[in-house]
Amino acid sequence: MSIKFENINILQDYYNKLKDYIKQDFLMVGGVIRDLLLDISPKITDIDVTLAWNPDFIFSKIKTTNISVFKTDKFGTITLVFKQQNLKVEITPLREEWQYLDFRHPSQIKRTDDIISDSQRRDFTINSIYYTPIKIDKISPKLKQESLSLDSLLNHLKKQTPIIFDKAKVIVISWNKNISKIWKNWFLDSLNLQKLLEKEGLTIWHTSLNDNNIKRNLILDPQGWLIDLVNKKLKAVWDPDKRFQEDALRIIRWARFINILNQKLKTKANQDAISSASPPLDFDRDKKTRRSAQKHFYLVEKVAKERINQEMKKVFEAANPFGFVVMLDKLNLLKFLFPALWQTKNVDQPVVYHPFDVYEHSILTLYHLQQINKKTLVKLAMLYHDVGKPDQYWYASIARSDEEKKAMHGTPVHHPLRGAELAKKDFDALGFWKKEIEEIVFYIKMHMEPGNLIKGKPQTVQKKLQDWLDEFWLQKVLNLLDITIADRLGQYNPIQDSEVQVLKNLKKLAKQIYKQRGRFTLKDLAVSWNDIIQELWIQQWPEVGNLLKKAYEWVKENPKERNRKEKILEMLKKY
Repeated sequence: MSIKFENINILQDYYNKLKDYIKQDFLMVGGVIRDLLLDISPKITDIDVTLAWNPDFIFSKIKTTNISVFKTDKFGTITLVFKQQNLKVEITPLREEWQYLDFRHPSQIKRTDDIISDSQRRDFTINSIYYTPIKIDKISPKLKQESLSLDSLLNHLKKQTPIIFDKAKVIVISWNKNISKIWKNWFLDSLNLQKLLEKEGLTIWHTSLNDNNIKRNLILDPQGWLIDLVNKKLKAVWDPDKRFQEDALRIIRWARFINILNQKLKTKANQDAISSASPPLDFDRDKKTRRSAQKHFYLVEKVAKERINQEMKKVFEAANPFGFVVMLDKLNLLKFLFPALWQTKNVDQPVVYHPFDVYEHSILTLYHLQQINKKTLVKLAMLYHDVGKPDQYWYASIARSDEEKKAMHGTPVHHPLRGAELAKKDFDALGFWKKEIEEIVFYIKMHMEPGNLIKGKPQTVQKKLQDWLDEFWLQKVLNLLDITIADRLGQYNPIQDSEVQVLKNLKKLAKQIYKQRGRFTLKDLAVSWNDIIQELWIQQWPEVGNLLKKAYEWVKENPKERNRKEKILEMLKKY
């Protein structure tokens, strides 16, 4: 079966731990349940919780020992951060909402104790499934029993028949008229719940049903949307037009979920070596939801950059940002999210180097990079490494001679420098931090340098590589080399094949040099300003600075042997 109900058992320990802090019974909902049922959740780091109380009352009862707690007054969301366990819990009380005047946030919120009403406000059907543990003393062995196949499961879900997976200790109640009553009363009167389940025609999978005091896992599916999870359909809740008009961020989230869920399913399939006879793995994009996302693309302009930033990072931290960018293109969102990249579409390149236009080349290099480098900022830099080319090509088209074309290298119109400026603008508009933008810009500015380096003499290559290691640190140099490797692979040009291997060898050489000598900076020099002033009797500050630079250049050739105060001062006396 494609749904792993036994995985839900993991949540009992989390529930017990959280109840110690929240002090009340509650429901878990959303992504954690979705991913466990799909068997694609290796580690739980985020849990969404809901319950039927006022946010101020919930907040007042929370135990704050060893955690960080904060609350948003407007929407009543309470966040618990367990730093030692790398776990974030968001508590959003059950509610109804309407009037999304800013295309992002509800203007009207009403607290409720009805999970049916709460489920109707959510974004996608597969995120609208609830969980809580429940203690059942005894279940009648006279109830109908059967071995459940995937088809049988779907049949029971369509009939809205309660199901118990006895081996997995899971009870599933889907699309049942009594579901709100069950939620409100299960913890007060479990016997009534047992009678209700039997009355509703509970179907049992497997036997051995007379274990007393067994805590089972209750899955509540208010609208019957567990069917979409089983069938792997990513659908908006009820009317997709309404959902996307309410909150335009959902358009980006839809693209993110499709991308990440399919990638996780693919990875899981490869790990399990699933046969070709298995059900299709890909999440269906649901034509109605996809059409609505495409139709309302323009609303994304109204979403705050900080929220878009969060969605971007979640995708680029994952395994397939290439697929996400392609989906953004199909949704007509590139012009809003990555405007400089959008400008590269249909910009042709010299065919001897590039059989694709600048945009196609850029996303292909991202595809190759994500196979060898997992770092978010490196992937973003790869995506933007050539966005300066349209302006460079324009300049070249009006240049009057080959000399004038060559003269643009190193000027602001040269594509690494022009691309860096465009990246600053676009990533600032997306709410990236200053340090993040600086790192992205570094890779864009430098992405041509490794290619230039390998054309030099061997001794020059090693010295330059050594200088980069001292100036930028090992990981940055390796990231830069990965970008150049992916750049070559994205050209699909046999002329570049040999360079790819040379660049890979350069990575090995960088690691070897770093292992032998580490990183050596001016701060590591064994002499200081005061040493030169006192020992060499030099008072002029510019001269002291020049001598320190000479000392650094001399020592870094062999730091282990030369970085000693007496040796450095002896060398400097020559000057």
